[in-house]
Amino acid sequence: MKKQNSEIELIIGIVRESLLSVPDFEETVFEVDSEHIHSTELRGKRWWKVPIVPNPWPRRKTLLYEALSEIEERIEEEKGLDISMYLGGADPLAA
Repeated sequence: MKKQNSEIELIIGIVRESLLSVPDFEETVFEVDSEHIHSTELRGKRWWKVPIVPNPWPRRKTLLYEALSEIEERIEEEKGLDISMYLGGADPLAA
């Protein structure tokens, strides 16, 4: 279990650092929902599912999804990690 926790801490650090490079959302602060990070094995590879909570929520979510996809690709290229980020928490505009 300790190994899993250190892996999660590593993933959180990498994702947080990578989120700082999202230029189109300078007014939005992104937080990693560390309590809901989990990994899954698929075809012999480990995939990390990482929920991201933006504050405030951006109006144009399609741009956010594109930015997250680019970050995921960069993490895979640079760190060799398969990470899938998704929007966690409740969108206050959808309520």
